[in-house]
Amino acid sequence: MERVKRAALFGILLFTISCSKTRDPQKSLVIAKIDGRKIYESDLLDYYSDSDLKTAAPNVKRKLLLNMIMDIVVSDEIKNVKIDDEEFRDIISNISGGNYSEALLETVRKVIMLKRYLKETSDIRVSDEEIADYYKKNESGFITKEAVLVYQLFFKDRATAEKVIRSIKGDVNRFKELSLVHNEEPYKSKNGLLGWVEHGDLPFELEEAVFSVKEGQFTKLVPSEYGFHYFYIEKKIGSSAKTLEEASDNIRRELFEEKLNERYDALVKKLLETKHISINEVYIYR
Repeated sequence: MERVKRAALFGILLFTISCSKTRDPQKSLVIAKIDGRKIYESDLLDYYSDSDLKTAAPNVKRKLLLNMIMDIVVSDEIKNVKIDDEEFRDIISNISGGNYSEALLETVRKVIMLKRYLKETSDIRVSDEEIADYYKKNESGFITKEAVLVYQLFFKDRATAEKVIRSIKGDVNRFKELSLVHNEEPYKSKNGLLGWVEHGDLPFELEEAVFSVKEGQFTKLVPSEYGFHYFYIEKKIGSSAKTLEEASDNIRRELFEEKLNERYDALVKKLLETKHISINEVYIYR
C-alpha cells in the first residue's frame, strides 16, 4: 500500500473538491486508485483549482496528490454526519461576515462534520488537573505586558523638528495633521499612528522615551540613527496577569482542540491502513 502522510493539523485539512467538473474524466490520465476507485488528473486539477501542476517537481506533485487522497478517504468516512442548517449559517456568518464563496461553504461544512464525527466517536474530556498543569507550564503566556499607543512625527534634521514642535503647542489635532507632511507611509495616512508598543519593540532610546511619559502627553524630541522622533502617547496600559480561573476557559478550549487533533491523527492512520492506495509513478515523474 502507498504510504500516505497525514496533514499536520486537521483544522486546515480540507481543501474543497469542486462540485462542478469541467473536464471529461474519461479523457484524463488515471493518476491513482483507492481500493480500485480511479482518481483522474482532471480530479486533481479541479481539486486545486487549476494550479499549474504540470511544472511542479515530482515530490510536490506526490504531496498534493496524497493530500487529496487523504481528503477523499476522510470525507467518505464522515459523509453521513448530520449538521443543523441554522447552526451552520451562524458559524459561516461569524467567520466571513456574510461574504462567502461556495468553496468556503463546502470547506467549513466538512470541518464541522469532521469535528462532530470525532466528538461522537471519541470520549474527549479535559480535566481540571490538565488545565492547572497547562497553566503552570505556560504561566508567562498569560501575562499582558505594559504597552503604549504611540503616534509619531519624524524629521530628518533637528532645526525643522524644533520649529514644528513649537508650532504644535501641545495640540494633538495639529500634531496628527502634520503627519501628512512629516511622515512616510504607512504612517503618513494614519495620522502618524505607530500602534501599540511593548517593551522590546523599539530601539532603547525610543522605548525609553515613549514609556517615560504619561498617557496624553508628548515626549521630548528624541534623536536616533534614523533622524529625530517626536511622540504622542494616546493610551497606556499596565502589566497584568490572568489568574488560573480567568484563563481556564481558554485553556480548556485549546486542550480540547489538541485532543481533537490527536483523534484526527488516529482516524487518518486507521482509515489509510484499511485502503489499498496506488500511485501512477509515470504521472509523478512526467
